[in-house]
Amino acid sequence: MHSQVFQEIVNFRRSNRLFDSNTPVPNEVIQRSLERAALSPNSSNMQLWEFHWIKSQDALAQMVPLCLNQNAARTARHQVVFVTRQDLWKSRAAWNLQQVQNSIQGEPNNGQKAGLRYYGKLMPFMYFNDPLGIMHGVRWLLGWVMGAFKPFYRPGARPSSGLLRTNPALWPPRPLCYRSPQRVFILAPWRAWTGCAFGNFWACHEEPKSTWPSPWG
Repeated sequence: MHSQVFQEIVNFRRSNRLFDSNTPVPNEVIQRSLERAALSPNSSNMQLWEFHWIKSQDALAQMVPLCLNQNAARTARHQVVFVTRQDLWKSRAAWNLQQVQNSIQGEPNNGQKAGLRYYGKLMPFMYFNDPLGIMHGVRWLLGWVMGAFKPFYRPGARPSSGLLRTNPALWPPRPLCYRSPQRVFILAPWRAWTGCAFGNFWACHEEPKSTWPSPWG
């Protein structure tokens, strides 16, 4: 039964490039769809993202040029923008570390020890960026040395400025990419609505937060 329902959802899902701008889309459809999207897997449970639901006409109009003036952006009644938040890594890692610590009663088991190392040491090592970019250089060197002997993550970022400095926005998209395959399905269960997934055009524009449409907060 569940397999059949899922197959129907997969068959129904599609990316529309042009919408009927005169057809209203109930807020409930977007609200429930976002709640479903929030349940999809993510990397290390860091959740370095925000979902911005855009529905006012003024804000939607401001989004059109950022989406390369595509018809789907011009005619959509709603848009949801997935934004990475690199600045939240410390609080997210601390929250996960606290959950592991709260689960320990007496001597920690192997899984709890691994969790303490993961969120207490590995996450800070992977996300921390110093002004000179030295940590990126250390990660780059470690990745290429370890990668010479076994499959291993290799930072391929080109320094954006300064000594060994990397783009701090490179790591947060990893968990966001885990969410991308799921987001294309979230409207399908409604059987009356479809969406269109845009690429990360904002990265090309490098728009600062101060230029975002005001309804975003």
